[in-house]
Amino acid sequence: MNSSQVLGLLSLLLIKHFIVDWCLQTDDEVKHKGTYLHPIGIQHSVKHALATALVTLPFLPDVALVFGLIDGILHYHIDWSKQNIARKLGLSTNDKAFWVLIGFDQLLHQFCYLTLIFSQL
Repeated sequence: MNSSQVLGLLSLLLIKHFIVDWCLQTDDEVKHKGTYLHPIGIQHSVKHALATALVTLPFLPDVALVFGLIDGILHYHIDWSKQNIARKLGLSTNDKAFWVLIGFDQLLHQFCYLTLIFSQL
């Protein structure tokens, strides 16, 4: 991949992430992401996996499904960890630490995309 393709794929993954995490995520998905292997929590990560595979397909067709699978698994565990840390610390949306945790969660997701892309260079 050339630098334009890298930036294009990364941009599409970031847009995909915003859409799936902030626009398409349901209240039930938010509620159940912290219960390990809850089907509704898994549903959120499956959306990410499918969208990642779809976005990656034109750029890296040989690894698009693998990228989707890896993203889905990593996304699930990052979200599950975030939910459980917030619960154990008793954080609510009124706490600055809650928003720092949300920001860290988003940062980890972005690093996953960078790692996936750069694994193919």
